[in-house]
Amino acid sequence: MYDIITIGDVAVDLYFKGTDLPEERDTFQLAIGGKYQVQEVHTGIGGCGANVAFGLSKFGLEAAVCSLVGENSFKQLIMQQLLAYSVSTEFVKFIPDYLNISTILLSSTGERTIIHYPSPEASLEIDGMMLDHMAQATWVYIGHTPNLHHEEKAALITFFRDHDVSVACGLGLHDLQNRESAMALTKKANISFMNLEEYAALINKDSKNIDLEKDLRRELSLDEPLLVITEGREGSHLYGKDGIHHLKAKDVGTIVDSTGAGDAYVAGFLASYTKGGSVEEAMESATEYASQILKRLGTH
Repeated sequence: MYDIITIGDVAVDLYFKGTDLPEERDTFQLAIGGKYQVQEVHTGIGGCGANVAFGLSKFGLEAAVCSLVGENSFKQLIMQQLLAYSVSTEFVKFIPDYLNISTILLSSTGERTIIHYPSPEASLEIDGMMLDHMAQATWVYIGHTPNLHHEEKAALITFFRDHDVSVACGLGLHDLQNRESAMALTKKANISFMNLEEYAALINKDSKNIDLEKDLRRELSLDEPLLVITEGREGSHLYGKDGIHHLKAKDVGTIVDSTGAGDAYVAGFLASYTKGGSVEEAMESATEYASQILKRLGTH
């Protein structure tokens, strides 16, 4: 069946980049009523469900995505991209009038400001028959999925672990609104991915006061699960029973677009680790793939 199924959002991304977008102190200075011309525009498919699945497929894994897609003018674009990357759409659910779209303003340094609109009150309902098919996969990755409540995510992780399916989990700001539930998810999953700011929010500390050289799993009372913390240009740390591993980020020179770099890291890591690679090899794979994404416009 599938090597890995990603459960997460699929979005339409509209990118705009130009020298006429005024910046000051890492902030776009856009006037109300203003009109700005850009030199680059790009339409792509994003969202963690799609981004991670695209990356896994590039590495040669059999990947599928479970997500919501609206019955609208973007449906054909989304489905064409997924199929072009050989990502199975078996678990995609179609909903009338559903829209998940982001406008992404890119700065001169490749950093971005995202204006995101997800249709409110849309629910990703995974029925019993679908779950039985998904349980034939080797791994499942559960990422940013606003359409699923914490209790539903926890139930999914428990179901898959009970059916001998390994689970990786990516926590986003939506999950961190309930710190107690988010911590419970990290304990249930085999691997949890988050960036430093997300980890800081999870344990309610200032990121500047976190010592990455200490075993951060203790703050979450983790025993078996792996914890991966990414820190942008500073690289990544992995915490496991055999100790702490650190890998510096690659120097990519000029960053074109940082959108999707975190998802690329997850894809590169899982592509190696799920095929028997060591944690060191997985981190190398993740870092290399993420560095490639930073050098191009778009998330894959």
